[in-house]
Amino acid sequence: MGRVARTLVGVLATLTLSLGLLLQSVLQFVSSADATAGTVESVLTDAAVRDVISKKIIEKVEDENSDPMQQLLFIVARERISQLVAEKIEEPIAAGVVSDIVRGAYRVYVDGENIVAIDLTRFSELATDAIEQIDTRLSTNFSNSFQSFEIERPRDSQKLRPFLTMTQIATWVFLLVGLASLIVLWRSGNQSRHRQVRRIAVVVGATGVVLGILVLLTRAIAPGVSEEYGDVVSVVTEFVTNPVWTKAIASVVLAVLAVGLSLQLARRQMPR
Repeated sequence: MGRVARTLVGVLATLTLSLGLLLQSVLQFVSSADATAGTVESVLTDAAVRDVISKKIIEKVEDENSDPMQQLLFIVARERISQLVAEKIEEPIAAGVVSDIVRGAYRVYVDGENIVAIDLTRFSELATDAIEQIDTRLSTNFSNSFQSFEIERPRDSQKLRPFLTMTQIATWVFLLVGLASLIVLWRSGNQSRHRQVRRIAVVVGATGVVLGILVLLTRAIAPGVSEEYGDVVSVVTEFVTNPVWTKAIASVVLAVLAVGLSLQLARRQMPR
C-alpha cells in the first residue's frame, strides 16, 4: 500500500473512530429511561439548573393566585422564595418526582406510549411548604390544583425509538470501520514494527485531538443557543461532553505512549 493510500486510510480511521466514540459517549445518557433519568438527576445537582426550575415553579404558583396581596408579597420576596424552592428541589423526594417525569417522557416520546400520567403531589407540597416558610399569608391552593399532569405525544409526531436504534447501529458501524482501518494500517506493506506502531499512534492521537476540538467547540457554541437558559445549557453541555473529553485525553496519552514504544523499538532495530 502506497503512502497516499495509507494516508487516506488513516484519515478514514480518525474520522470514523471520532464519530463512533462521540456517539457512544452521548448515547450512554439516553440509552434507556433509567439512564436518562439518572442523567437528569445528576444535572439537578447544579445550582443554576435548580434555580431555573424554582423560578418556573414560582411562576406557576403566581398564576394560581388571584389575591392582590399575595401577588404583592411574591414580588417582594421573590428571591428568597426562589432560593428556598431551589433547596427543596435538591431533596431526594423532589429528585424522585423529576425522575418519574423523565421516565414518563421517555416512555411517550421514545417507546411510543400515547399518554403517561405523572403524580406531582409530593413535588407541589414541597414547593408550597417552601413558599409558606417565607410568609404564611402566601398560603395557596397550589398543591391542590397542581397534583398531576399527563404527558401526551401528539398524533402527528414520530416515535424516537427508531432514530435511537439507528444511531446506536451507526455508532457500532463507525467503531468497526475505524478498527478495521487500524488493522489495515498495521498490516499494510512490509514496514518495520516501530513504523507500524507509530502509524497507529498518529491515528489514535489525531482521534483524541478531533474529539477535544469537538468538545471545546460544543461548549463554546451551545450556551448561545438560548439567551434565557444559557447557564443551564452550559451545565448540561459540560456534563454530557465530559466522557468525550475523557476519551480525548486518554487517546492523546495512549498515542504518546505508543510513540515512546515506537522509539524504543527503533533503537533496538538499529545496527550496532
